[in-house]
Amino acid sequence: MTLTLVNKNIINALFEIMKKKKFEDISVAELVEKAEVGRASFYRNFGTKEAVLRSYFEIFFQPISYKDAVGLEGFREGLIKTYREVLKDKMRFVILQNQGLFSYFDDAIYEKSVFEMMLKNSYSSVYHASGLSGASAFLIRTWIKNGFDKSPEELAEEYLNLFSLIVKEMN
Repeated sequence: MTLTLVNKNIINALFEIMKKKKFEDISVAELVEKAEVGRASFYRNFGTKEAVLRSYFEIFFQPISYKDAVGLEGFREGLIKTYREVLKDKMRFVILQNQGLFSYFDDAIYEKSVFEMMLKNSYSSVYHASGLSGASAFLIRTWIKNGFDKSPEELAEEYLNLFSLIVKEMN
């Protein structure tokens, strides 16, 4: 998705309103008024409030790619990139978590990372790749709950250490 001024205004307006109001209580009329766009522009670009959130994550993930990740170090760098992007937009992630809307992120990270990991890194199973993306999403949830208490680099190490511990415990 290309970020047009209309799209940007609608996405920004939605997050502004969600600071004070529950997602399900926000009307399209209120959203377009806050975004200073016409109702027709909203429906032409999104159609639903849910589509606004999905588009936000599509835009969020554009600068992040796992396609070039090679081996463990490449995977670590992909994690760090993702966590840095979350940190840049941390207030929106807090809002999503507080609103109970984090499943939109779960879906987006799944679609982004599983597809790219399967494409490039030749994971033998979509289940392995989806487990990796799910673990990362839940790690991010915990990071938010803990007030972003670790750096992106530390969080990537936590993620990688998690799998080392699991393997060690199983042996």
